[in-house]
Amino acid sequence: MTLADWIGSDRSVFSFSEEGDPERISFARRQAQNVLGQIGLDLAAARAAYQMKRRGFDEIFDFIPNAAQRRIMELPIAESGGLAILESETGSGKTEAALARFFKLFDAGLVDGMYFALPTRTAAVQIHRRIANAVARAFPDAAARPPVILAVPGYLPLDDKLAPYLLAQFDSLWNDHERWRFLSWAGEHPKRYLAGAISVGTVDQALLSALMVSHSHLRATSLLRQFLVVDEVHASDAYMATILREVLRFHLAAGGHAMLLSATLGSRAATTLISAGERFAPKPPPLDEAENLPYPSVTTVAAGSRRPEREVLMSESRPKVVTVELTPAAADFAAAAARAMDAATAGARVLIVRNTVRECVATQLELERIAGARGTPHLLFAVNDHPAPHHARFARADRFLLDHELEERFGKSSAAPCVAAATQTVQQSLDLDADLMLTDLCPIDVMLQRIGRLHRHRRDRPEPFRAARVIVLTPAIRDLTPLIGRGGAARGEHGFGTVYEDLRVLEATWRVLEATLTLEIPAMNRRLVEAATHPDAISTIAVQLGGAWKKHGQSIDGGAIAEKGLARLNCVNRDDTFPDCRFPSSLEARIHARLGEGDRIVEFSNPIPGPFGATIDRLTIPGWLVRNAPADAKVDDVATDAGTIRFSFAGRAFIYDRLGLHPAESQSNAEEDIADA
Repeated sequence: MTLADWIGSDRSVFSFSEEGDPERISFARRQAQNVLGQIGLDLAAARAAYQMKRRGFDEIFDFIPNAAQRRIMELPIAESGGLAILESETGSGKTEAALARFFKLFDAGLVDGMYFALPTRTAAVQIHRRIANAVARAFPDAAARPPVILAVPGYLPLDDKLAPYLLAQFDSLWNDHERWRFLSWAGEHPKRYLAGAISVGTVDQALLSALMVSHSHLRATSLLRQFLVVDEVHASDAYMATILREVLRFHLAAGGHAMLLSATLGSRAATTLISAGERFAPKPPPLDEAENLPYPSVTTVAAGSRRPEREVLMSESRPKVVTVELTPAAADFAAAAARAMDAATAGARVLIVRNTVRECVATQLELERIAGARGTPHLLFAVNDHPAPHHARFARADRFLLDHELEERFGKSSAAPCVAAATQTVQQSLDLDADLMLTDLCPIDVMLQRIGRLHRHRRDRPEPFRAARVIVLTPAIRDLTPLIGRGGAARGEHGFGTVYEDLRVLEATWRVLEATLTLEIPAMNRRLVEAATHPDAISTIAVQLGGAWKKHGQSIDGGAIAEKGLARLNCVNRDDTFPDCRFPSSLEARIHARLGEGDRIVEFSNPIPGPFGATIDRLTIPGWLVRNAPADAKVDDVATDAGTIRFSFAGRAFIYDRLGLHPAESQSNAEEDIADA
């Protein structure tokens, strides 16, 4: 029985006039309240259960809170709402701190739920499991426990379970006597995600509440009752940051509560978000002042206030000293793979992080070639004995297998040597601990995220790897100028100018690493981030190098201004009354929460055995591969052979195998690399 079946079993109780039978009206209202409780919208029973026996931090998370987490729990809460920004190093427990604040707000009746927003689907899937486990410990009585929805299209777990059956339009069919019978309602369609009791998804869903798209007002209204948490907030580009600022402005103006989390938030982005309640964002502080801001820190802004309060937090993380080795081998896949295999042979667990899927796969193939020649294939990362890279172009079922196996091979208790080639998918949310890391040159804030997976835990390590070391793969020639075109836009290998568009930031990062071959983390985090991302620092690069670099700076800055303007154009005008609010129909097809969006989910009529043993019923095709595909395009010409799936979609042939999804015939291009961002 579905929710619609249950409500529809006696529709007469919902049909009455104001002069109708008072008993019927009373019954209908009771029934409506019952329905709201059944689908997780009315959390009165959950709040009463929580207040009856409040769980301490250590009971919910199974460890004693650190100083930063204790301070977050001590922050005052106000009925008028407010914003908190927590900046602390990777692995310091920001997720648990945000959850602790949610439980406090929920207990006080100031929020009815939470939307936990992350930059990627991968991160959302990983964090969902952690949050579901924490909620289960906070609400041991399953009958009164608020449901935890994974708000990612194509996924439908509730708490930590999957629906036994999926019906058309993503409706779920649960056994009639299970608690999940109707609680999956909010997870069955993206327009309902923000109405869930506790939802974990991508930041896109929150951004859609501010855009001129269908159900925007429904999303925005649903979000107002939620504690909005945005993790990895530094990952937003100019377009997304502008929309996020509008989401926060509306949320805070209505008395909502929000919290932003970041390990590497630069002062420019921080200033923009802290001032969300103001009409215009002020300029960030000068570079020397920004470099001396406290870190880790928490910044709070009361609703309606223009005076943010920032305070330093005490870090209890073990200081980590990381030696940087700059190696001009970014294009030499064989050399990078051989270096990693040498380390694994010596007993190390090695992560290779490439900026693009294309170069990740190329590195994977070199690893396999070298391992085969040396007779050491057991050192390669594999799922069910099938070697594989780790990136975003895998089916849902296989991503679960890949993530689980990666945490097994690189987790806190792992020991056996291993080499894994990956992309940005490993730098967020996964609890990984490598003995050695090789990484492409990338912006310093991203670099610090990656280094957070190096020597993450205190443990015994092989003798040559007891000191943390990161090998940064750089271009063979120490000059990025040739990548800049006549108009100022940049295009190059390794995601330069595509995944990471601003070469000024890459150049600044390169200089910082050349000058600082020993990183002290987290003590140096603030200075490192500001030295490579602050407007003063990157404008200095253009001035010093001149010529093409000035054009590049103008191109990047002009593009950012255009993105901000487009974001404002696409946002709902909150000054319009609801009856007067009209969305231009011509915009509907092209407005997205982030630029370059438009992925397509394709479904197979019958589940197909995948490369790692799981069955595949659907795949996500990146939007850049199917930009002109008609809305009703279907999968054709499906053929399988030993874990390899071949099919056609919108007239284009694709292959899905242990290396992920890729076109059957593909020439590498900048568009593919941009998609990896």
